[in-house]
Amino acid sequence: MEQDLSLREALAEDRLDDFVRQEEDRGAELANGSEFERALALLIAQRMSDTQWMSRSISTIHTLRGT
Repeated sequence: MEQDLSLREALAEDRLDDFVRQEEDRGAELANGSEFERALALLIAQRMSDTQWMSRSISTIHTLRGT
């Protein structure tokens, strides 16, 4: 049986997805200041950052190619 994943471990091991899924499976609800809320916010911010990075990279490629 897999041991519970803490938010601290999830951050250290780049496993926020796993932590959020674990907490959802437990029936965790968003509560102001909860670890679940913080993890979800971090995960959303991380994904937005990744998406923005990819968008800028694609834009730079197009600029360099002149397309």
